[in-house]
Amino acid sequence: MAKRGLLTRVVVATLIGLALALLLLRTTGSADRAVREILYILSRTRPSWVAWGALLFLVSQAARALRWKVVTFRRELRLGLLLPLTAVHIGLGHVLPVRLSDVAYVALARRLGSLPVGDGTASVALSKLLDLMAMGLVVAGAASLSIPGSFSYLAPLGVAVAGGLGIALLPSITARIR
Repeated sequence: MAKRGLLTRVVVATLIGLALALLLLRTTGSADRAVREILYILSRTRPSWVAWGALLFLVSQAARALRWKVVTFRRELRLGLLLPLTAVHIGLGHVLPVRLSDVAYVALARRLGSLPVGDGTASVALSKLLDLMAMGLVVAGAASLSIPGSFSYLAPLGVAVAGGLGIALLPSITARIR
């Protein structure tokens, strides 16, 4: 019964999100025109590219849900809850201004996953720090490509290995922080 109630709440939240998106589209332009343009672009795109894009998006969502699982403090949230929660968070991020989707994530994690507000806020803060670290890794990798010399190929490899180790060791690092 609890799963059915959770599914109902997720469906209702998704419908509310779609209604909000349509409302925001109507206030910034024509929702009908936007939908027609999207359908036109999709009709001119090879189906295999659309399928690859959808697959990569789903993999990205699963990776983000796993990231939320790692950065959540003191309480274990199920992946079955984090996948739809991540989908709602991503969708709201596209329609809400000024990172309000992060505030919505904390509220939804509190409501649906019984995650204390402080823990949810800490997980969002840690997630943003991880985003900055990932951007730093990309910048460091790009900058290391410009190192002259005979061992110039080792610098990007070192950055990639260090970044990979950081990702692999993240669960044990966050466990020690807890």
